Amino acid sequence: MKSLKAYKFFYNGFVQNVWVHECSPTGGTVVLRVLYFHAYVHLSFTCESPLLVFVSINGDNRDVYAAKCNCVSGLGQACNYVAALFFFIEHYVSTGQECLPTKVSKTSKPMAWN
Repeated sequence: MKSLKAYKFFYNGFVQNVWVHECSPTGGTVVLRVLYFHAYVHLSFTCESPLLVFVSINGDNRDVYAAKCNCVSGLGQACNYVAALFFFIEHYVSTGQECLPTKVSKTSKPMAWN
């Protein structure tokens, strides 16, 4: 089903290298907290270049200010890759994780046999 495509991107681990930046646009005093989420969403397990996805969220009431992706559909701020990042953020918040998971390369892990 096409409606599950965004969830499949999240579930299969295609949302990677997620990082978040928090800032207050008013300068020193925190009146408004804005969370900027950035991620790379891979289209498949092949060597295709990943898409850059960006989401800007109000840190207090969780309103979405902007969502962008560098795919053709992402210019309209609504595509499966943006939705996949939202699934990732929802999972991140609902499980109460303190820090974003990092993808560890095989060379950084201890040697293991299959």
